[in-house]
Amino acid sequence: MAKFIKCSCEEAEYMGYKMRNSPVNIELVTQVQKIQEAYYPDNEGTPAIQFHGIDKKWVYAKNQLKERDADYDSIVSNVVL
Repeated sequence: MAKFIKCSCEEAEYMGYKMRNSPVNIELVTQVQKIQEAYYPDNEGTPAIQFHGIDKKWVYAKNQLKERDADYDSIVSNVVL
């Protein structure tokens, strides 16, 4: 059965583009990682969450580091070992 999770930030603007954060089926994810998503020529990047196993990212605005961290903590605290 699929278990979808939603990002607290449905859409973020980065490098002049609107990035849409679609729901993710967490049952297909093998690893979750906090990252800084950076596209050339922006070496600073923007907060993001990388979902391994499905090759999906949630991208947040540069000033939304706390929101990214809260979403990450919520995801990993619901993992059953």
